[in-house]
Amino acid sequence: MALAFIVSEKGHRKLLNDGYLFIKYRMSGTKIYWKCDKFTVMKCHAHIHTEADHIVKHVGDHNQQ
Repeated sequence: MALAFIVSEKGHRKLLNDGYLFIKYRMSGTKIYWKCDKFTVMKCHAHIHTEADHIVKHVGDHNQQ
């Protein structure tokens, strides 16, 4: 399944997965690490790791409704 992205008001790409938005926070080689865009506001610790446009790992659960 292809990844879905949106563009933020500031022109940054956000990953859309299961109704939640993620922002890119780190890269290592070909792997991209994304964290929930509510990380700061709601202390949500859900993360996704992608590689070659595929999700390779989900880390943690969302803590918002």
